[in-house]
Amino acid sequence: MSYRYKHIELALAETFKVTPEDMPAFRARLRHLRNLGVPAIPPPGSGQKIDYERSHAVQLLIALETELLGLTPLDAASFSRDVMMSNIAHLEEVARMGWRMYMSVDPSFALEKHSGWVFFGSSGRYPEPVAKGSHRGACVDIATSIRMLDSSLKRLAKLS
Repeated sequence: MSYRYKHIELALAETFKVTPEDMPAFRARLRHLRNLGVPAIPPPGSGQKIDYERSHAVQLLIALETELLGLTPLDAASFSRDVMMSNIAHLEEVARMGWRMYMSVDPSFALEKHSGWVFFGSSGRYPEPVAKGSHRGACVDIATSIRMLDSSLKRLAKLS
């Protein structure tokens, strides 16, 4: 199924609970990610319609979530593209099953670009959100975020 950009934007705003007064800043954040190549779509021509896929919305979701965990927009865009190429099938399966999958970063003071990011396993219903041997971690349940996004996308697409 394809979506209009307004569906993607509104579904992401609902997922992140963006208030109406924060929408201009949220739109600017999305525009910045688009300028960094997220989602991975060709640039539109003047007045040309672009059909967005669900995978584009998921790629934006992952980039936004990693920004909230502390990555710069450039690193979040790169990380999101990497996930879409390497981990998305497993992540989608976990989301469909209703399980949790935590995306986490070790919040060290000298975090290198990709060194702290880890996907934790989801073999059970409640996997550990923090790596063994660590007492601290910033994390997000990315599978639940995807389910929230899907729910918003379905509802908004029906309204159009």
